[in-house]
Amino acid sequence: MVQQSVFAKKQDSQLPNFALLSSDVNALARRVRVLEERYSDVRQKFQLTDQSALQFSKKQVDDARFLNAELSEMKQEIHSIKDTFELFTKELQLLAKREDVAVLQKYLELWSPVKFVTQDEIEGIVERVIARRK
Repeated sequence: MVQQSVFAKKQDSQLPNFALLSSDVNALARRVRVLEERYSDVRQKFQLTDQSALQFSKKQVDDARFLNAELSEMKQEIHSIKDTFELFTKELQLLAKREDVAVLQKYLELWSPVKFVTQDEIEGIVERVIARRK
């Protein structure tokens, strides 16, 4: 009679468990690889999104700087135009008004400067009168 030990049954029953355990480990290893690939894909997508966000942010900062420069230039141009208009307004205030021109026109019509005689003409007339009397 062959004596069976207590451990013999356990060894026989452990063999199928090793095969089952090995298949479970292989399945888990496949799952871990799939999860690692998914994690890698998610990390790449996150990096791409992060890079895109940084590029967008940089573009926005550049656009803001450009707009600020344009705004400053426009402010300077507006200030220059404002100064020109103020100068123009001051010059216009120095010009004669319509009423002033009308008053001058009335005085000219009253005095009739066309009928005035120049000094040369008077001297010529005086010389002719003197010459006739002689």
